[in-house]
Amino acid sequence: HMQDPRSLSVGSIMPAYPWLATDRVDPADIAASVKAMKTLGVPYADTSVEGVKQAMDTQAAEITGRLAQMKVTAHGDEELVALIAYLQKLGVDGRKVLADGGTL
Repeated sequence: HMQDPRSLSVGSIMPAYPWLATDRVDPADIAASVKAMKTLGVPYADTSVEGVKQAMDTQAAEITGRLAQMKVTAHGDEELVALIAYLQKLGVDGRKVLADGGTL
């Protein structure tokens, strides 16, 4: 869908993002971002900063496994896989907020 939205939704005005399937994510960059956000007050545990690569690998394996079941080939270090992981995390955190009685 991200590579060619109009192939799935005729008339869609969503632009294509083909580079998400070819550009790669560097775990060191993500770890540096997490460390910087922790410095700014985001409540990450020290283990979160240290475990960035392992967490990324675990999420990527789950996502690429589900995509493979749908006959879609993806690599764990693709930006598209990272975007899927991010969107899924938003959904999980949003459900937790609502379950705890909060609002989005």
